[in-house]
Amino acid sequence: MITFDGKLHVFNVKGGSGIPRVVTLSPKVSCSCLATCECNHVMAARMFLGMMIPSKSGGGNLSQLRRSRREKRVGENNHIRMILRVHIKSVVI
Repeated sequence: MITFDGKLHVFNVKGGSGIPRVVTLSPKVSCSCLATCECNHVMAARMFLGMMIPSKSGGGNLSQLRRSRREKRVGENNHIRMILRVHIKSVVI
């Protein structure tokens, strides 16, 4: 359930847990939940207004970015690790 408080310019979004969260979209996007990135409460408030939801083409979290960067390095040890990964994946599947 989503309600808009015109005096405070905030949205009250009640999620699946039943706890109401306070969401502001202007001047800075924020939510009263503990999420560190954009949560579904903010997305619900944007959908309520008919705004477009930004796509998640950021490339993933920092661990995924580090891991993908690490695998691109060239070297004997890295080559052996990649061969072992392929071998282990083919055995497991």
